[in-house]
Amino acid sequence: MNECEYQTYIVEYLVGCPAAKLPVPYFPTPDKAPDACSCNLGEVYLAINGSIQQGATCSANASPNSITSDPFQATQEIQGCECCEISAGLSRSVSPYTT
Repeated sequence: MNECEYQTYIVEYLVGCPAAKLPVPYFPTPDKAPDACSCNLGEVYLAINGSIQQGATCSANASPNSITSDPFQATQEIQGCECCEISAGLSRSVSPYTT
């Protein structure tokens, strides 16, 4: 269950089926699991997905009142959220937003 094919299948399942929820058995692969894929696809998926969700939350909460009072500030705040979203997805192997 730790092979790359299974991990790829689960990522495709989670992306293609909006009703799918975690946890899914053997996903992500536990550390040092036998027959594990050389790249832990589950951790990569969770890091990217977590950063996307956090970025959406950040953008939704970015000074909702400043859109009418200062559109420039609102734009900067939303761009800051997008920058953090991309940076988190690229720089973390485990989602920084899980507790």
